[in-house]
Amino acid sequence: MKKLIPLQPFLLVFIFLLSAGSGCFSQNVGINSTGSAPNPSAGLDIDFTNKGTLITRMTTTERDAIASSCSCTPAEGLQIFNTTTKCLQIYNPAASGWENTYCFSCSSAPSAPVATAATEVFSSNMNAHWNTASGANSYRLDVSAASDFSSFVGVYNNLNVGNVLTYHITGLTASTTYYYRVRAVNTCGTSSNSNTITTTAASSIAAGILAYWKLDGNATDATGNGFALTNNGTTPYSTGRINNAADFGASNSTKYLSLAGASPLGLTFDMPVTFNLWVNVATGPSGNANNPFQWVDNTTTNKKGAYTLQYYNNAGTPQLYIQRQINSTNNQYGVNQTLTIGTWNMLTFTWDGSNIYLYLNGNSTPIVSGASTSTGTNSNSGLAEGFNIGYESSSGRFWWGLVDEVGVWGRVLSSSEISSLYNSGNGLTYPF
Repeated sequence: MKKLIPLQPFLLVFIFLLSAGSGCFSQNVGINSTGSAPNPSAGLDIDFTNKGTLITRMTTTERDAIASSCSCTPAEGLQIFNTTTKCLQIYNPAASGWENTYCFSCSSAPSAPVATAATEVFSSNMNAHWNTASGANSYRLDVSAASDFSSFVGVYNNLNVGNVLTYHITGLTASTTYYYRVRAVNTCGTSSNSNTITTTAASSIAAGILAYWKLDGNATDATGNGFALTNNGTTPYSTGRINNAADFGASNSTKYLSLAGASPLGLTFDMPVTFNLWVNVATGPSGNANNPFQWVDNTTTNKKGAYTLQYYNNAGTPQLYIQRQINSTNNQYGVNQTLTIGTWNMLTFTWDGSNIYLYLNGNSTPIVSGASTSTGTNSNSGLAEGFNIGYESSSGRFWWGLVDEVGVWGRVLSSSEISSLYNSGNGLTYPF
């Protein structure tokens, strides 16, 4: 049977409040069973020897609905008992939310985590990392472009990222320095801040891009520069490195993609250049070369020349080789390299004004390089003018396999940009 609490003390308080009239709001109030006056320093003095005081009890969901129910921000110092977390909590606007003053389920707040270096830092996104903090069941993440965290990037202000040790951060601006830190949280409270990690977003890979073909079922130029390719031999599309790819087949003698005209792609032979593409070999070269691409300009005065990338069979040894051809002179360099059939590889061919380089799978060290200083000639190279994917015109050599994500830049990409395009083997598509 429930015990009934005598009403006499509460009736006395009620009568007191009635007698006080409007002035009761300026008085202090005492609630007790003895009739004693309240302590003059307290607005409310509750004094019992056999009873406690219960503050407002609610779940986390109900607590979070306070702001919407009153159409206001909770008052600083507002207190509740959270029945979800079994914690006494107080609202602290300086911390942008509720803080635990005591919890029944733990003994202390977790220790501060140790933030570690960011990885896969691209022009608009990166991965933040930190180590496990003892006692944590979730983490809060801050990201700022200010070293003192006086402002924040997007939603990354005390963002609850859950119980993870890595988080993918988006919405970054190319070439901008960013700072991130984390805090560990459990039902007892929040740790102090971790150390701060500083990193700079990569430069925009799209800078200086002339054309980009995703080859996702068509050969349109994704940059909007208008360099759509002609599909010769009804080249089909199948599963690629990213979405779809041009599929030239395992024994190809007719299929390729092309762009006709002088100075194709708006590129001239005296311009620094980067050609980047993904290839997947269906049949290895045997007695001939497989050609992923070729660029030829026979029109521009004193700047005529050609670029070619080939996968070649040199007396039974597979080779990758690059060439920069001026009339009858070839700056041509090769390296023994087997491309495993059915495996995607990223090839990056650059010229910086002095040397040509070929990079494989995003590595910072080229697999082959060599001198090439000419800025062109006024003599016709003898090759068919234009840009081809899957075909080389001098010997009628075709590519046997798949080609995907082809980009051409009027500048030399940095090693970090090439690594970003490789993206740990997953590739990165325009607009990056």
